[in-house]
Amino acid sequence: MKSKTINTNIFKSIIFAFVLMLGVVFGFSACGTNVGFDDGPTSTDVVIGNGTSALMYGNYAYYVNGYVANSDVGNTNTYGKVTYGAVYRTKLVNGKVVEKEKELDEDGNEKFDKTQAILNTGILVSKICGYEKTQLYIFDNYLYYTTPGNQVSKDGTIENDHIDFCRIKIDGHTRGEKLFTSSSTISSISYYMYKYNNRAYLVVKDGEVLKIGECTESNFKLETLDEGSYKIGSIAPTKYTRSNDVVDALDSAVYFTYTNDDIRDGNLLAKYDLSTRKITTLSNINENSFTLIASVGGKLYYNKKAFLAPGTSGEYLYYNTMGENYVATEKQLSFNAYTASNITPYNAESIGAFISDGSNVYKFNADGTQTKFIEGNATVIAQRGSYVFYTLNNVLYKKLISGTDAQEIVTLSSSDATKNTLSVVSGTQVFYLQEYTNTAGTSYYMHYIDTSIEEDDQIYNHFIGVLAEKDYLDEPTE
Repeated sequence: MKSKTINTNIFKSIIFAFVLMLGVVFGFSACGTNVGFDDGPTSTDVVIGNGTSALMYGNYAYYVNGYVANSDVGNTNTYGKVTYGAVYRTKLVNGKVVEKEKELDEDGNEKFDKTQAILNTGILVSKICGYEKTQLYIFDNYLYYTTPGNQVSKDGTIENDHIDFCRIKIDGHTRGEKLFTSSSTISSISYYMYKYNNRAYLVVKDGEVLKIGECTESNFKLETLDEGSYKIGSIAPTKYTRSNDVVDALDSAVYFTYTNDDIRDGNLLAKYDLSTRKITTLSNINENSFTLIASVGGKLYYNKKAFLAPGTSGEYLYYNTMGENYVATEKQLSFNAYTASNITPYNAESIGAFISDGSNVYKFNADGTQTKFIEGNATVIAQRGSYVFYTLNNVLYKKLISGTDAQEIVTLSSSDATKNTLSVVSGTQVFYLQEYTNTAGTSYYMHYIDTSIEEDDQIYNHFIGVLAEKDYLDEPTE
């Protein structure tokens, strides 16, 4: 099967290749005000792709329509007036975007009409949600999203560098509900969500403070750890991307590192039990420095630098099943020092992680042995089932974990916008932002790929969403 590549420089041909829409479409009005959806996923449908910029819930795709850098938001992020960068919903039929029948001119050629539409599409969140910290989640018929804040500081400036944490019913009949606003700026924030014991939890590293939100359909309760006792260094996000994932026992707690005035060297590893709300410190003072990476497959991954052991100046990769004594269940995976940002844990007992050394990517087994997996300085994006997705030289590939030849999926823009919102939803479904450039400037809009569908001997690749008025052009270009 050939991979379909879109020419990012010929915007006008893209318009004619895909049916676009503007203004009034099925499910929303031109001003962007929510009117709701009369249809939707069933109670037996599964959410896939939690934690990315696009989700599938049954036959329905929920996604950000475009990308706006946090620094460019200004005073434009007003509810009811945002379409570019907003959250949309599209119903797919047989895995494809449904197009309105094209209008032809008297010579039988396709007639371009700004009101042409992708059917079954409407706006859900009329706020900027496509930006540096995009992560969408669906739990208990709520879509959880974040958006650059629009609070006004004492000097009159709008604090777009803070984040509003919000949620909205997926039927779209009500406006979004703001849960809280971050205290810190965007570069100091990381977060994740998962569901445990019938409750969804929002875990936020807000600067040096850890905040945990307990989410039910009727209530949201936010707890902040004692700021005087804990200066948070890192958290370990869980990797539950499906609504039917079974949560490992290890993830009955939230893991974090912290320092305080009593710590002379390094930091301490600790956990917050979600049921008892008890905090337990697991490591000893002034012995180690930890950088948490992730909780995956019932194992906690972290880099550790030991201060008391001679000849161990680097940070080495460990995993831990977190028994009664964390030292007893700790296993060293890598005996070479790697930075945490280059490590991607893998969800299986026999495999530990994929690690980049800046030249190649290696697959590490649980016993520490390594095998070269990708030739070149690639970035691992996600592991879905039997496949690993990665980018290399701005091209997205998928490769079987067994190590067979990689399949080229799509050529990406080199912009950071696409990296921040590239969403591998399943082993076949990918959402990515395509760069659109004309005399009005450069914009980014969502496209949808399904590698299991072949169309004209190419991988199925289709525009999905709504284009703003400024991104239309009058005449096609050859």
